[in-house]
Amino acid sequence: MMPADNAAPMEPARVLNAFRAIVRASRTSTRALEMRFGTSAAQLFMLRALSTGDVGSVKELAQRTNTHNSSASVVVRRLCERGFVRRTASPEDRRRVGYSITPDGLSYLGSAPRAIDDMLLDGLQAMSGEQQHRLAELLHRLVVHSDIPMCDNHAPGDDHPAVDAAD
Repeated sequence: MMPADNAAPMEPARVLNAFRAIVRASRTSTRALEMRFGTSAAQLFMLRALSTGDVGSVKELAQRTNTHNSSASVVVRRLCERGFVRRTASPEDRRRVGYSITPDGLSYLGSAPRAIDDMLLDGLQAMSGEQQHRLAELLHRLVVHSDIPMCDNHAPGDDHPAVDAAD
């Protein structure tokens, strides 16, 4: 594949090296997390999201973590099985289920390393809103032009579908 006419010859290499660094960090931290703590990065990320407050539904949890509803459902079910999250039926509507972090879940968070998602979000927050917008646009274009499948999840206020890493 030839670089775009307006791209400097080394820019594609810089982009690929940045992606490789992120993928390598993700693999390394995920493997270490699973071996040492028996938890996936997705579970840790969701547990951190729940530590900021209870949610009233899987849909709300999926929105908070920018994942697909089905992915959020699987991950939160595993967290409930481990006793890190409490599932509570709504008193008004027994079909509606909310989720909250348990004391065991909070204790676990205190001993677990940071998830790669948290590190990337910290990096994004260090960027200006304009830089974040530009990066999002460029990454979206790269995914589309690379024929990488997109999921049907949408981030709040986003007109573009998100790639769901938890799937």
